[in-house]
Amino acid sequence: MQRTGSRASLASQAAGTGTGRLPESASRGGSGWRTDDVHQARREAPFHEAALAVSAVVRRIGIRTPRLLDQGILTDGRAWLAYAWYELTEFGPAVPSLVERAGALLAQLHAHTTAATPAGLATTSETLMDDLRKRADHLAGIAPRSGRRVRRLIPLFVEVPQTNRCVLHGDFGWRNLGLDLDGQIWLLDWDTATWGHPIVDLGKLIDREFAEDHVRDQFLRGYRQHHPVISYPWPAYVDTVRLWVAAGLLNYGRLRSVAGLTRHGLRILDEIESLARRRCGSAG
Repeated sequence: MQRTGSRASLASQAAGTGTGRLPESASRGGSGWRTDDVHQARREAPFHEAALAVSAVVRRIGIRTPRLLDQGILTDGRAWLAYAWYELTEFGPAVPSLVERAGALLAQLHAHTTAATPAGLATTSETLMDDLRKRADHLAGIAPRSGRRVRRLIPLFVEVPQTNRCVLHGDFGWRNLGLDLDGQIWLLDWDTATWGHPIVDLGKLIDREFAEDHVRDQFLRGYRQHHPVISYPWPAYVDTVRLWVAAGLLNYGRLRSVAGLTRHGLRILDEIESLARRRCGSAG
């Protein structure tokens, strides 16, 4: 996705050939194709495979999202996806009714995708705690002190339930929402879609968009009208999700040298450590 001012421009106006080659205009940054819409494929779980797996499902259940036109693999192994072009204004979280509708939108995704995993969407028997341990191990290799901090916290938290599993957007937040001319909300960027407990999709929101209590309450009001599996005050396993998010932010921020993400991950980690100390103190 590319943002220009207050506009969200999505991929291409025209379909590709599906031959694994982008038109020549891609390298020139022409209006038909955008080079930043070419995603680096990973052997474990290529970004494009998640987007392909959920594309038809989310549109079928009534979620507004860009229509996939074509896709392919380049000779160097990278994948490309081409979507119809839409002009969307940025999501306005200052409007309470929009925040509530955003909650309802995410609930719609979760509530209508519990029956079966979409074909092609990667699933795993690993728990979130298993993946958290992997994130901590990886972080220890690139930022040893942060990795040790995460590892020390893991035994203090509980596992996220394996129940109520559904399609997860994977990167839900205001920056991946847009508004069309009719004021309808669109949900963008499905590259990290996955399968799991719905609370995982709220993980990034808790320490970012939900910084103000009234925003959290408005969002949950809309969510719970359609899918009442998320409760507040948060269950204990929400802190496991927060730690998992922090480890992910620190890994990505360190690897890509994105200072803002690293700082955000460290802030969450500081708060979780403080929470853990208070719990240990009260237990003693």
